[in-house]
Amino acid sequence: MLSPSHYLADPGFNGWQPIDHDACLLLRRALDSEGGKTIAIDYLVAARLTDFMDENFRSKMMPNLSDLPYENLWVRASMSTPIGPLNAQRLVRTLSRWHNIGKPIVMDYMGGLTAEALVGMNVVSGISHGYGEQSSFTTTKWTDPPDERDKDKSSGRAMRIGVSALGCTFNSAELDVLLSAHGAKSVLLPNDRKLLPNGVEDIRRDPRRFNIYDAQRRMAEINAVPTANRPDHFADQRMREVVATANKAAKLNPKSDIAEAKNVDLTKLRARLVKFSTTSEKLRGTYESLAQERTEQGATVRAIGDLRRSTPLNQTGTE
Repeated sequence: MLSPSHYLADPGFNGWQPIDHDACLLLRRALDSEGGKTIAIDYLVAARLTDFMDENFRSKMMPNLSDLPYENLWVRASMSTPIGPLNAQRLVRTLSRWHNIGKPIVMDYMGGLTAEALVGMNVVSGISHGYGEQSSFTTTKWTDPPDERDKDKSSGRAMRIGVSALGCTFNSAELDVLLSAHGAKSVLLPNDRKLLPNGVEDIRRDPRRFNIYDAQRRMAEINAVPTANRPDHFADQRMREVVATANKAAKLNPKSDIAEAKNVDLTKLRARLVKFSTTSEKLRGTYESLAQERTEQGATVRAIGDLRRSTPLNQTGTE
């Protein structure tokens, strides 16, 4: 069970931390008094990445967190800019310091290549994100009122489809345009008949299924590597794949008529691919340096605590 918590960088109120601290203690007391002693509690800290980096923030938080009755620490870090080399470096180094708290860390609202990097660099024990959404967290418009909804447009977020070989996501129209280029399928899609028995049609039919199975595949690849070897393996093997794919993707020539039919700005799409080709090279260099740091530190992560049921399985009506 997740303990009640609030965004600690709320510009309208700076007193949430002691409230959340006491709420966790009260939740433990309430569960125990009602027969829920076997129910484990997890605790979430949500703040800006700059807060997590701040020494004063850590010095205030860590003593308070160390005496709370929880199993796993969930971290949700707001970043105003996309993950580039600088934020990647900040995130890995910052999370490595939070392991002094002595609890497994689960990175919330984090998916894609960055999530793989955090697991591969041994700075988190697990990740959490949605199916093609909720893979990043930003509060830059925290105090802004919500946008007026256009009644003529469909509601809900646009589905993002992850291309893990590239470490990027695209909406369905953008992906269709990219796949219209000669050789794009072999460059961008996994060559796995179990994952895509019918090829790209499986993605169109059920993009959520593809997203989750591909994410699981990437996590399984990391788990197959001995813990001590993961930083070097990620920086060398995984990032080599990303850089090679990014360079090939930047040279793709999608069909302009498909882009027009899908209402996709082909010039901007190509520019994104070219830009990521350059960024991926820089990211690889960053992760190589971080891998060396993590290997020298010899640090590993703690295993996430086992999930425990509050009610025996045979009493829940679940088979």
